[in-house]
Amino acid sequence: MNILLTPARIGSVEIRNRIVMPPMTTRLADDEGFVTDDSVNYYMARVRGGVGLITVEMASPTRVGRHRFRELGIYDDRFIPGLLKLTREIHAGGAKCSIQLGHGGGHTRFDICGETPVAPSAIPHPVFEVTNQTIVPRAMSPLDIRQTIDAYAAAAVRARKAGFDVVEIHAAHGYLISQFLNSFENRRADEYGVPLEHRARMVLEVLRAVKAAVPGMPVIFRISVDDYFPEGLQYAEGKQVALWAAEAGADALHIAAGHYRSLPSGARMIPPMEYPDATFLTYADLIKREVNMPVIAVGRLGDAGVERNISLKLTQIGLDVDRAIAIDNTPTLIVVVQLSVTATTSAPTDAQA
Repeated sequence: MNILLTPARIGSVEIRNRIVMPPMTTRLADDEGFVTDDSVNYYMARVRGGVGLITVEMASPTRVGRHRFRELGIYDDRFIPGLLKLTREIHAGGAKCSIQLGHGGGHTRFDICGETPVAPSAIPHPVFEVTNQTIVPRAMSPLDIRQTIDAYAAAAVRARKAGFDVVEIHAAHGYLISQFLNSFENRRADEYGVPLEHRARMVLEVLRAVKAAVPGMPVIFRISVDDYFPEGLQYAEGKQVALWAAEAGADALHIAAGHYRSLPSGARMIPPMEYPDATFLTYADLIKREVNMPVIAVGRLGDAGVERNISLKLTQIGLDVDRAIAIDNTPTLIVVVQLSVTATTSAPTDAQA
């Protein structure tokens, strides 16, 4: 039996298999951020393809955190009816659904979010959305941070009201929480900056606030454990933050890597075809060995014919087949994506990181 096609649990939620669709920006919401028929049709194609857990794309808990035109909205109660329509359709198709809560931080612009962007520190951020511009966000005050943490909790409550089974906290890829975690973008001298314990303070406060706001609802924590640039988060630090998140109550870890500032380019966070299959899988394996919870792997896992040499405990792992699902959502893709033991992966071991 292919274990990836057997049921699994994240917290209190049982999923029909271990295949996870990751959050991918679609720009299928309307200009205000409301769910459209195109939004529903897009996700339902993946449900019919057999995905166990659909992760609906990044939605900001605040208006200023929106990072894309036509980004899905969850920062206000008025978005709940449309989201409820979406979750009902997903459930009717047999899948479970999560939504990723993520704030753009300095990786947005006034013309996108309608406000002056905010970030841990006021340093230049290159932002590409239709056009490429460099902006300098406003450094967040302690009150801004507190209000943003509260906004994450409020967004999680809306997600529950809208019928989502799970929520995911986005701490990856150079958005707000990721900006707090690395010392290049976080140059604060207060309790949210300098040592890793301080840089991780905000995300752990977000996680605890979300858990308190929606008791019993599973929370996935997604993190880039390696930013791939010298001043960014390094693997040893990223791993430590993941372990702290597990201790703080995360119900699953979603292990990614990469940042918009990654070298040689930001493409590393969504590995293109020249990168090896299962690009980040060893990161997930190494972290899984130290936690007793589900771990979701990501990064070029959609090639049906590739066998991989891994030592994952498959009873606790999920496969995020990422961009392949955006291309081929047929049941064949889901059936043939599997893990076995005859080829190698390329992510570093602890000794190499």
